Amino acid sequence: MTKQYLKPAPGLTLPLPDGRTWPAEGEWVDVDQYVRRRIADGDLVAGTPPSVSDQAPAEDPATTTKKGK
Repeated sequence: MTKQYLKPAPGLTLPLPDGRTWPAEGEWVDVDQYVRRRIADGDLVAGTPPSVSDQAPAEDPATTTKKGK
C-alpha cells in the first residue's frame, strides 16, 4: 500500500479511517479504498508535509543533565 500526505478540502471535516478527525494541516495515510473514494469525491486533496525543520528541535545531549550518580 502506498502512503500519501493528504488534507481535507477547504471547509470540510472528515474522519480518518481509524475514526479520529482528519487534521486540517494533513496526515500521512495509507491509500486504501476509503481514501481513494474521498480523493475521487474531492473531499481530500494533496497536502504539503511539514519539513523536518518545522518540527521541534531535538534535545542536545550535551546540555542535558542526568539525575542520580
